[in-house]
Amino acid sequence: MKRFQAFSLAEVMIAMTVIGVVAALVVPTHFSGATTKAYKSLFKTTFAQIQQGLVTATNVNKHPFVNASSANTLPNDAKYTVERFMQHHFGAKLVTRNAPKDEIPEAQVTNGKTFVMKNGAHIVFTKDSLANMDATGCTNLNPCIAYIDVNGNKGPNSIITCTTGTVSTTITDPCTITSDAVKDIFPVVIKMDRIYPQTNAANFILSN
Repeated sequence: MKRFQAFSLAEVMIAMTVIGVVAALVVPTHFSGATTKAYKSLFKTTFAQIQQGLVTATNVNKHPFVNASSANTLPNDAKYTVERFMQHHFGAKLVTRNAPKDEIPEAQVTNGKTFVMKNGAHIVFTKDSLANMDATGCTNLNPCIAYIDVNGNKGPNSIITCTTGTVSTTITDPCTITSDAVKDIFPVVIKMDRIYPQTNAANFILSN
């Protein structure tokens, strides 16, 4: 009579435990890396889309990008509203940003304007930027600050920071960011027909 070799229950349980431990170590790292790549890619593509939209808008309107206001004294053809810009160039829609743990200052979000792009990214134009648009447009002296949140209302809703170095609006200041420290919100600045990273942290992600 043949006898069949088999694993005991204890051996099976030990093997399953080892597999579970390895999976617990490997899977989070894998998904963290995938998320980091997705955040970086979405930031870069959204940044490039806005840049192209600004160039096109300026070529058509011949004026700095501005927000419409009955009080301003800019010529009628310069009144290229932020809504018109986002809708015409990107099919973006004005939305209410619902992010209680958002690191963007609440007053800037509540009194600003948030648009959702077709790729799901949020573009938040701050309250101060809308005031600049009404007064002078987004100029070199009075630039407009905005935030690109690559995954919308989803967490972590954290602004990109440096792993080594200090966050600065001088983009040449030293700043490096490890792959596990990439966040989902990137501050940018609009001057005339150009968009720039507003901080050295955002610039690091754009350049790497």
